[in-house]
Amino acid sequence: QLAREEVGQRFVGHPWTERVGSWLAEQPASRDLLTARDIFIEALGGVDKLLDGRVERSIAQCMRALNWESCLKRINGRPARRYRPRVAVAAIAELL
Repeated sequence: QLAREEVGQRFVGHPWTERVGSWLAEQPASRDLLTARDIFIEALGGVDKLLDGRVERSIAQCMRALNWESCLKRINGRPARRYRPRVAVAAIAELL
């Protein structure tokens, strides 16, 4: 436990985390499923053709730090990766 706390104090988050967090705070509560593309273009001002695996991994790191989790949702029968707040998952678990 002590080692975990020490590592947490030394950990420097991804440079995008603050920008993504500010953008998330401005989004309506109803917008609870987001794609890496949504975040890259809308929060970071990225260009669609520059969205690659490296960028997606960076976004995933930011979203985990902001207490969001990755999930798969079927859209037109095909699995699609989305991000959702972990709090919502915890709230659902409490109801069960």
